[in-house]
Amino acid sequence: MREPQEYSRLRDVSWWFGIALSVLAAVALVSALNWETMAASFPIFNCVIMLACGIAHTLLPQSAGSSPMMEGEKLPLGLTLRYAAWIGAFFAGAIVFGFPVATPVFVLSYMLAHGERWTTALIASAGTLVFLLVVVDRVLRLPLAEPWFLFT
Repeated sequence: MREPQEYSRLRDVSWWFGIALSVLAAVALVSALNWETMAASFPIFNCVIMLACGIAHTLLPQSAGSSPMMEGEKLPLGLTLRYAAWIGAFFAGAIVFGFPVATPVFVLSYMLAHGERWTTALIASAGTLVFLLVVVDRVLRLPLAEPWFLFT
C-alpha cells in the first residue's frame, strides 16, 4: 500500500532543505539583532527573506515537476559534500582573514578549480574586491566584519 503524498514529503530531501534554511536564517537573525543598527540592517533583511522562503518551501505543497531530482533518485552525496566544503572554506577564510581578503580569494580559486582561464578569474576576483570595498564599504557604509583570529 502506498503512503499518502503528504507523509512521503516528510522524508523528502527538499523538505529537509526548507527546514535547514529556516533554522539557519533564524539563528543568523537572532545573532544579527545584537549588532549595531547600521551593521545589522542588511543581514536582518536577508535573514527575514531567507526565513520566509524556507518556511514557504517547507509548508507549501510541491509538485513532482518542481523537484530537481527524479522520484527514487539518490542524493548526489559526493557533489553535495564538495560544494559544502567550498562554502565552508569560504566562511572559514572570512572568519580568519576577513571578507575583503576571503571573497576575492574564494572567487579566484573557485573559478580556477572549475576550469576558467586565469585572466577571467583574476578579472572576476578584482571586480569582487572593488565591489566589496567601493559599494559595500564606501557607498552603503555597511561595516565588514573584522577577522577573528589573524590581522586584528
